[in-house]
Amino acid sequence: MFAINIDDVKARIFSEFVKSVAREGAIVCTDEHTRYLKLTILGYEHDSVVQSKGEYVRGAMQINTSVMLIMN
Repeated sequence: MFAINIDDVKARIFSEFVKSVAREGAIVCTDEHTRYLKLTILGYEHDSVVQSKGEYVRGAMQINTSVMLIMN
């Protein structure tokens, strides 16, 4: 498990980045930003917190803006 701060969140670059660090089927935890909606299409399990409603922690998942938690 590791957390990554993502500076460039353009869809193509983001998808390429995720594919380079997470194996298919990995659990990827993020905030609710729409750029993450395609994670399940790419073959990842996706869970998110809803920061716009004040949620930053759920169970073992703790996410801050522009951080993604990957559990390979």
